[in-house]
Amino acid sequence: MKSTLTIAATLLLAVALAGCDMIPGMGQEPQQPLPMTAAPPASPLPNAVPTPAQPQMPVAPPAPVAPVAPAAPAEVINVPPYQWTEAPTFETIPDVAAAGMANTRPMAVKTVVIEPSMDKWRMKISDKELDSPTSILMGGQSVNIDLPGTPAAGTQWTREMEYGDGYFQIGTDANNPEATTSWNADNAWVIEFTKWDVAEYDTDGDLFQEAGKASGRFAVCYKGSATGIQNSWVAGTFEDATVRYMGKPQWLEDGDKAPASDTPKTSGEKKKTAKEPAKTTTPEPEKTTTPEPEKDKDEGKKKDEETITIDKKKAQEALDAAKNRFKKLTGKKKKDD
Repeated sequence: MKSTLTIAATLLLAVALAGCDMIPGMGQEPQQPLPMTAAPPASPLPNAVPTPAQPQMPVAPPAPVAPVAPAAPAEVINVPPYQWTEAPTFETIPDVAAAGMANTRPMAVKTVVIEPSMDKWRMKISDKELDSPTSILMGGQSVNIDLPGTPAAGTQWTREMEYGDGYFQIGTDANNPEATTSWNADNAWVIEFTKWDVAEYDTDGDLFQEAGKASGRFAVCYKGSATGIQNSWVAGTFEDATVRYMGKPQWLEDGDKAPASDTPKTSGEKKKTAKEPAKTTTPEPEKTTTPEPEKDKDEGKKKDEETITIDKKKAQEALDAAKNRFKKLTGKKKKDD
């Protein structure tokens, strides 16, 4: 009996000790889990047939991206050192290539063209390039001047501030260079031609003809207003401007010569660089006529007599022959009766 109790007590003690190890924080520390390792791929069987690869859909290559064109640099316009004035003078024309200010914005001068317009020569000062000597200038800004006559090397003209005789095709929108209007306003200018190498219109040639070249300088001022288009101007020099005929000039159609200088609205004549010698003219010799010799009256009388003189002998013979012929004819007739 005593030994049985001893065994039971021993078993209870062992169970109690084992239970303490199962509780966290008591007895032995729990074992750490083993790290997971990936199993190596199974080696293919010696007689295994490889699975064919699945075809892949073709992938389109990426579309090329067009390069972005760099923004065009802003045009640099060299505006001459000039100030708008109501009375331009030759002394204030800047000795640089022409340009100007149009409605408070710089205006380039890329083309100067001189051509007939109706019965006058017209000068066009434009900010557009001329593609060829007889091409049409389209769009842009331009100063259009009706010249008072036919230019020549040395011609100087001065126009006082006055309305008319031209117009300014001028920009009205700073954000749209093609937005322009025909501005008719008071204008004044000075123009000098240092070269005028121009041929006459060839009536046997093409309708549009390049006539030659011209050079010179100018200062043109248009008067603006405080609420509308502002004061505007172009000034400077020009070289080898195109002179052309865009059709037969009106003065040739009318049978006239090229227009001469018109002085009422402008002043100035051809500039004389040297004293011209006085023109001398050789008088034409007087026409002399040699009088015809008088006819001899007797000679004329003789000629008249010769024309009316009759040879009486021959006349008588002819008369007798006629009588004999008449007798024969009348005698024959009587016999017949």
